[in-house]
Amino acid sequence: MKSPYVNGLRININEIVKLEFIDNNIDVASVATTYEVLKQIHIAIGQCIENHDSHLARQVEAKSKTN
Repeated sequence: MKSPYVNGLRININEIVKLEFIDNNIDVASVATTYEVLKQIHIAIGQCIENHDSHLARQVEAKSKTN
């Protein structure tokens, strides 16, 4: 069964930005957008990672208080 997750990303920036999601060197999906949208994606991913890291830290802290 093929994995539902990709294990790579190729970014091509020219007149448009092309994001190619790769699984074992096979293109799974591609998204074309503008450079401005790529910058918005970058900000959103950074915020998502920060929020998730904070969530994980709260979980670890809560678990340590119960033990």
